[in-house]
Amino acid sequence: GNAFTGVSVAYFKATDDDFTSQNAFPSNEKPTEVGVASVECSIYGGFYSHLPTATKIEEYESIVQEGDLSPVAKCCERIIFLVSPEDTFGYQSLQVQLNTEGYISVPGYIYSDTGEMLTEEPKQIVVDVIRSDTREKDGTSKEHATRSEKMALLQKGKSLRGRDLLFPFASDADVSMSNKIEAPVKGDDFGTSTGSPEPVPNETKTPSDAASEINRCKAVDLKVQNWIKGSEEEALIFIPGYNSSLKHSLEVLGQLCAMMRLPSYIKPIVFAWPGGTWFSYRYASRAAATKENAKNFGLLLDSLIQAGIQTVHIMTHSLGVQTLMNVMRNKPDGSRSDVASRFILAPDFRSGDDEQSCMIGSKVARLYLKNILLLNPCYPVAAFVEHGFASLRCSCSNITIMGDRGDNALFFSEIGNGMMNYFGYKQPEVLNFRALKDQPGVHRQVVIGRHIDMIFLPDSDKSSAGVEQEADIEQESEAHDIRLVFKTLYAQLGFKEDATLQGDKEPLWLDCDIIDTTLLESNIQGLRHSYFNLNPVVVKDFREIFLTGRRAKERASLLYRKGNIFSYCQAPSVVVSK
Repeated sequence: GNAFTGVSVAYFKATDDDFTSQNAFPSNEKPTEVGVASVECSIYGGFYSHLPTATKIEEYESIVQEGDLSPVAKCCERIIFLVSPEDTFGYQSLQVQLNTEGYISVPGYIYSDTGEMLTEEPKQIVVDVIRSDTREKDGTSKEHATRSEKMALLQKGKSLRGRDLLFPFASDADVSMSNKIEAPVKGDDFGTSTGSPEPVPNETKTPSDAASEINRCKAVDLKVQNWIKGSEEEALIFIPGYNSSLKHSLEVLGQLCAMMRLPSYIKPIVFAWPGGTWFSYRYASRAAATKENAKNFGLLLDSLIQAGIQTVHIMTHSLGVQTLMNVMRNKPDGSRSDVASRFILAPDFRSGDDEQSCMIGSKVARLYLKNILLLNPCYPVAAFVEHGFASLRCSCSNITIMGDRGDNALFFSEIGNGMMNYFGYKQPEVLNFRALKDQPGVHRQVVIGRHIDMIFLPDSDKSSAGVEQEADIEQESEAHDIRLVFKTLYAQLGFKEDATLQGDKEPLWLDCDIIDTTLLESNIQGLRHSYFNLNPVVVKDFREIFLTGRRAKERASLLYRKGNIFSYCQAPSVVVSK
């Protein structure tokens, strides 16, 4: 059969554009707006031509003052209500992750001794199984106490998981249930449905019906010794590219979330910036680099902090990478930008006296940037190597770049930017690099989305590497270089870092994962620029990135090529069985 589903996607509108169209001269002078949209998407079978389609279902007043951050928190709560958790009536799961640097993390937990989500200290992880009938010595049910606390938070308007919103008294079998209980929504995250997800009207339950619902919710609880349960909610921020309306951006992200079967604890959010339209490419590039755009992105992060979210994933497409580079670019004195300072430092960029935690007491103070995905990024290779990568790497240790050598949209962008530079149309400072003024005549300004085999440090830059880090971390530049250099598989196999198996000198590849998608052929349009939300190989890999945070060399779907470059283990369509 043919199946389609509905997912909820939040948006942060930091542009003067309409919901369905963009202005030829992009601007962001109006106050920001937030809301939630329902996106209907086909997921298998015959994909309907009119899907995906996005419809506004909730919209809040504009944020007039910087101190008013509540609308985004309300949107997060609204997503919690509309999207039913996949484990509401099923099992509980617990992940223990170990990254390549030796740091251990338990998603949703904070290590009690350090107050951090990543730690090297524990030698073992002990998990206690606490059943719903476990009681304290005084006869008080532990589960009952937990649910009572959650109900108290609910009455105060605090953000809770979907299960708690639906059944706050799930373990109190003998409680009177004559009051109304909100039923789950029609159509789960990934189940089939007949349209957009809409809340089922409240129904009055009899005590027998309520008891039946309660019995379905009774389950064991998992507790990790020496770890404190933190916020389980995460945010996936999508920064769309050039000439992309808010409606289209919501449809792209919604389709990706549906195809990924994205768990409901990861909240998808579109950051809509002034992306311009046809023939206003350079205007959009300048809008991405404005202080107002950076201020709005910082406002979104502050709102997530207020909502109690600790972990953030950032995904950009095409020109959207320039917004991210602008907000994360280090200051001239080498310290991180104001926006980047909202994230804790990457573990290998901290000194012994500079341990930072997401939490101050029981409140979220900073965010943990778990993943950065740059999809078909339109950003100069030289600028990325000189200063762009270092600005990202000190805040995130898992950076993935997906590129295509045959990306025709980026090819035309390279020619257009080269011509505009030659005729004196200045580009934003964040895109500049030292050799720009020395490029003769009309040229192509090569970008990292197409030239994926050039993401390494030139010989002349090995000493400085364009490394910019927080000023109070005093370390030798050579140590900085080591943190920015990808440890190739040759080194792991025991060969020298500066030599390949053939004896040729190996460049210093930047410490990021480059995914070459040139050979992919399914669900790809002629421009080869926007297929990440439909290709099943890419979608499956993205799910693993968001859920586990594994590097490319740890993911089974990828094949190592050279340096920091990987490709998907898939034969081209021309290869057939004999």
